[in-house]
Amino acid sequence: MKKILIVLLLISFLFTITRCKNLFSGLSEQATDKIQNKQLFVAVGSSGETRYSTDGINWAAGTGASGNLQCVTYGAGKFVAVGNFGAAYYSTDGIKWKSGAGVSSTLVGITYGAKKFVAVGASGNTFHSTDGINWTAGNNAGGSTLNGVTY
Repeated sequence: MKKILIVLLLISFLFTITRCKNLFSGLSEQATDKIQNKQLFVAVGSSGETRYSTDGINWAAGTGASGNLQCVTYGAGKFVAVGNFGAAYYSTDGIKWKSGAGVSSTLVGITYGAKKFVAVGASGNTFHSTDGINWTAGNNAGGSTLNGVTY
């Protein structure tokens, strides 16, 4: 019984640290990441799909994004999402999304800390932004894809 409990706890822990995929009922595309500020859950996924929810159960569609979005974070009063082939979007309300500028690579991880957004991705590329809108390439961290970043 102890072994089963330990295995279940380990599986639960591993599940919580992996990317969020196929977790949201009501999303027509695969949800690839989600984040929650103090008022709203936001999920992003394929084909520019963005969804928002006040309770994490009932979801509605956002507008304005396109491309395959891989990851989303919240900071400096806005949600910021990044994805494939330079996709970068921001939203102050989690519902209406606008395109950012300066990203030229597929990005699969993003975080906010120390008053800046940092995103990582394909071929070790890194980008940073103080406003989540205008992005600057950072030093390349090496040839392998960086799958995540945290602060």
